[in-house]
Amino acid sequence: VLVVHCSDGRGMIGHYPPICYPSAGWEETDPANRDLTVRVSGIPFPVREYGFRGYREGGREEIIRIFNAFVLPDGTVTREIDDINRQSERLSVSVQGVAQLQVITSGRVSADEAVVAAEEILGGMTGLFAALGTSANADAAKGAGRGELP
Repeated sequence: VLVVHCSDGRGMIGHYPPICYPSAGWEETDPANRDLTVRVSGIPFPVREYGFRGYREGGREEIIRIFNAFVLPDGTVTREIDDINRQSERLSVSVQGVAQLQVITSGRVSADEAVVAAEEILGGMTGLFAALGTSANADAAKGAGRGELP
């Protein structure tokens, strides 16, 4: 699990997986990237799945799968970098910050197993979600790529 917080939303652009991982030497394995909704404590949690390949010492190949989401200042969760960009257009909102959550699994396990792992990991992070200002809401899905968490 990786949690990144930028006190100014504009700083998140460099941490976005299609920018961050290739700049660190990883090669994207699937440019299509899937939009998924995992369930966290029964609440929809929108994520975007990314795949990357890198090489460790000795030339050993490593394949990873990343489930990525952002938590906006109002507590909603989105998979869309465009939501961060829109937020950053207004300095008064941008400086409220943004958080990013990544669950990173081996790319060698099945997609179904990786989703189950992500749901289990995120389901145990209620304290983090409370600290980020997310709130319980029975009508969690606020849009195509957005939701709220308990």
